[in-house]
Amino acid sequence: MRKSSRIVIFAVGFSLLTALVLHLVSGDYIFIPRKKASADQITAGVKETDNSIARLVRISGAIEPGNVEVQILFLNPLSNLKEGNLVFRLSLNTLNVNLKNYDITRNVIFEDSRGTKITSGFKWKETHNLDYRHIMGILTVFDPGEQKALPAGKIKWIKLILNGIPDIRKREFLWKLIG
Repeated sequence: MRKSSRIVIFAVGFSLLTALVLHLVSGDYIFIPRKKASADQITAGVKETDNSIARLVRISGAIEPGNVEVQILFLNPLSNLKEGNLVFRLSLNTLNVNLKNYDITRNVIFEDSRGTKITSGFKWKETHNLDYRHIMGILTVFDPGEQKALPAGKIKWIKLILNGIPDIRKREFLWKLIG
């Protein structure tokens, strides 16, 4: 038997022996899937506010379809942000579409259950950009000049609509009050 063949056999045997010892020494891991969380479990530990914004949970807005994957995270329930502004983290990812000329502030609409509809005055701050194919940033929705904070009073849902992103021209993301 050649020397190189013995080395290969030794390496394979040593690898198998090492794997067996590690398996015997380590504890068995059993994966037990979690049960679907109830609304009470989701909101446990969340401080309830007068306007109940902390209890808004996104219930629609698929990220996969089309040529651009869109993900939106509603930041207000997660942080102490300036009252009157709603803040969202947007992430747009694609392999085959150049988003250089896509202006988020011109293509977004905010709506809520009170009938508020905002189509302009948004602020966009880009935090990451890789070749205009992987873009991340912060979108701020400002109080449209009314004397009430967004979303003040009894709010049942808020919606963020993004228009003009290929291949799906209108994408709606809906957050609904739970509990």
